[in-house]
Amino acid sequence: AGNYGHQKLNEVERSTIEFNLDSSEELDYSGFHTRLIYHLEGISYNRDPYALWGDSTTPSMRLLAKQMVNSLINASTPQIAIRACNYPISTKNRTGGKKEKGALKTARMLWDAMEETKMTFSEIADLAMKIHNKISHRFGCDYGMDLMRIDSHITLEILYHFSSQHIPCLGIHDSFIVPQYAKNDLLRTMQREYQKITGFLPI
Repeated sequence: AGNYGHQKLNEVERSTIEFNLDSSEELDYSGFHTRLIYHLEGISYNRDPYALWGDSTTPSMRLLAKQMVNSLINASTPQIAIRACNYPISTKNRTGGKKEKGALKTARMLWDAMEETKMTFSEIADLAMKIHNKISHRFGCDYGMDLMRIDSHITLEILYHFSSQHIPCLGIHDSFIVPQYAKNDLLRTMQREYQKITGFLPI
């Protein structure tokens, strides 16, 4: 698992995880925090929260939208969210040196996406506020900390469920990895614990 454990593995590397030679399965909450806001507001929401351009959304557009929407959720103002999105595009780190490895790869991916879409993060922020107008009052107000407390509670309940059955379960942000035989149990548990908090089923 490298120097930082399973948390730092990419998706392909995580797919190779085994438990006592048994293959693993990973499930995640789709659009976790954005969907969570809708559900906490009592609004049913089943769409892709990052498809700001509807059916015309390309993978590059979605990548930029995901970066922007999550920044709006976690920043104290929209302006700070925009600045937070602009930094990852730079190939320079905060000390002026060149970024390396994952950070450099991310910068190049975001730069290519910006070149394809011909949009700035300021324009994407305006679009996100328009598309998500029903929850836009939660953008740019540090709401992410409240959501983190909620998703931490959900995570702990899921991990406790499996530890009480002596089944290994690894948590990675909004996803969980279990032995393949426990996949259906993981699905039910993720749904149950999310629904307890929100009253809605997750995607």
